[in-house]
Amino acid sequence: MGSINRDDAVGRDTQVEMAVRVLSSDMTSLVSTMKLALKYSQTLLDAEYRREMLQASNVIAVDSKNLLDTVDIGRRLQRYRATQSSTDSDTAGDSTTTVAADSVAETDQSSD
Repeated sequence: MGSINRDDAVGRDTQVEMAVRVLSSDMTSLVSTMKLALKYSQTLLDAEYRREMLQASNVIAVDSKNLLDTVDIGRRLQRYRATQSSTDSDTAGDSTTTVAADSVAETDQSSD
């Protein structure tokens, strides 16, 4: 908790990159699963491959939500930093500033 520094921004960028990689990998998996479902659509294995395809699409939905949350938190942190830089140095120790930083940090931790 407390103030937000540059390391937080670097960590957020890394989290976004990792979320994009995971999403991309799972999308590749969905394409492979879809190809298998099409290949075996006229066989007894049709239902099994369709189920696997639905599972892969569910994983993509969860990954997409994770990416959206990560980007959203980054935007909120960026807005918070912009408001911090626009305030006077007199209010840097103000309790309102600390409460706002704690609120952003708690939101960040609760979505991980």
